[in-house]
Amino acid sequence: MKYILITIIFIVFNFNLNAQTDWSKFEKIENVSSSNPSELAKKITQGFDTEKEKIQAIYYWITHNIKYDYKIVKKHAKQKHGKRKKYSPQGIKDKRAKLITTALKRKKGVCQDYSYIFETMCNDIGVDVEFISGIAKSGNSHAWNKVVLDGKTYFVDATYGAGGLNDKHKFAFDFKPNFLFVEPELFIINHLPSDEKNQALESPVSKDEFKKFPRIGAGFFKYKIKNLNHLEKKIVVSKEHKLNIQFISNEPLENFRCFNVKNSKKLDIEVSNTDLNYTITVDYKKLRSGKYVFLVGDDALFYYRIVKE
Repeated sequence: MKYILITIIFIVFNFNLNAQTDWSKFEKIENVSSSNPSELAKKITQGFDTEKEKIQAIYYWITHNIKYDYKIVKKHAKQKHGKRKKYSPQGIKDKRAKLITTALKRKKGVCQDYSYIFETMCNDIGVDVEFISGIAKSGNSHAWNKVVLDGKTYFVDATYGAGGLNDKHKFAFDFKPNFLFVEPELFIINHLPSDEKNQALESPVSKDEFKKFPRIGAGFFKYKIKNLNHLEKKIVVSKEHKLNIQFISNEPLENFRCFNVKNSKKLDIEVSNTDLNYTITVDYKKLRSGKYVFLVGDDALFYYRIVKE
C-alpha cells in the first residue's frame, strides 16, 4: 500500500500559537452578552492587546456560549429539499445578519452559525477571517473559518471546539482549544472545502483521497500528532506482519487503549517509544477484523478499519 500523501500531509507543523496559552485569562469575558456581533466583539476583546489574543478571546467566547442545536439538524433532515431559493447579494447579507442575531439571542446554532459569528466578530475588529463551507470526514456538510495571522493561513473550527453530545444525547460544553489556529496540512485530514483553493495547500487533496483518510479524534489535535504512517482508513494485515501504527507526538503519552467500535471489546496492544516517536503493535493472532478506535486516556487519536488476510 502506498502512502504518497505522507510528505504532503505531515510535514513540519508549527503548533506554537496555542502552546502555553493561559486560557484562564479569558474567563472574565465568558458572561458578556449582546445580540449585536460588532458590539460583542468590542466588549470581549477590550483589554487584550495583540491580534492573536483578540482572536483567542472571540474563539473562547463562542465555544463557551453557543450550544449546538441538534433539533435544527433533525428538523432540516426531515424537510423535503426542493429548489433552493435564490438571493441577491444584499439578500444573502441580510439573511446572514439575521442568522447571526438569532444565534446570539438564543445562544444556540449549527456549524454555519458558529462560523458566521466568528467571521463577523473577527472582521469587525479588523482581523482577516473567511467563512468556509465543505464536508467533514463524516461526509456531512460542515462549515468553518480561515484566518490569516502574521501572514500565515490557519483554520478554525469553533463548532468542534465547543463540545458535543454527552451520554444523555444532549449537547455538553467541552472546550477544545486545539481547533483554533490549525495548519492547513493537518486540517485537511477531516475538513474538505467545497472550493479547492480554500485548502490553502500547494498540492490540493482530491475528494477521493480525502475519503480514504482515517477518521481522527480530538486527541489527534490535542497531542499534535504527525508523521502517521497509515494515511488510509483501511489497513490490511497479513500473517507475516504485525500491525504497526507509528507516529510522533508533541508530548509524552501514556494510558494507550484500543476498542472495537462495534462491540466495545478491548484490543490488547503493545506500545513502544523512543522519545516522542511511538509505535503501536498488535499481534496477528489477537486481532479480529473490524473498526477500531485508538485512544490515549479518553482522547481518541484515530480510527481504522482493520482487515485480516
